[in-house]
Amino acid sequence: MADDAFETWLEKTAKCSGVLAASVRHTNQVTFVKSYHESFPEARVQEVMQKLTETAFNLRQSQLGGSRLQWTFEHGRVHTARRGDGVIAMLAVNNDPKMTGAIEELLTEFLTLERGDEGQPQGGV
Repeated sequence: MADDAFETWLEKTAKCSGVLAASVRHTNQVTFVKSYHESFPEARVQEVMQKLTETAFNLRQSQLGGSRLQWTFEHGRVHTARRGDGVIAMLAVNNDPKMTGAIEELLTEFLTLERGDEGQPQGGV
């Protein structure tokens, strides 16, 4: 990953026991994925990230979405966060209510990361 800040953040998600998979998608559509559970193979997580990015974009176009979205399922949740520069993070997490604070902390950290890759292409996703 070209950007050390995003790579460090993605690696940090492994230390949060409630995270099953994590992903960062840059504005040039390059996506980086980490999977921490066998039911979330990286290829599948990348596919889900693509679909969620499209869904979030369509919601924003309809003025229904914001920078943070959450989908809740029977056995887990998917959180997305979109930075002002267009970079998007996704976390697939279990439903452990004790992990809510840690997940919130991870997403807040992602949103406030300093970019170290001024050469990255800019644009909206």
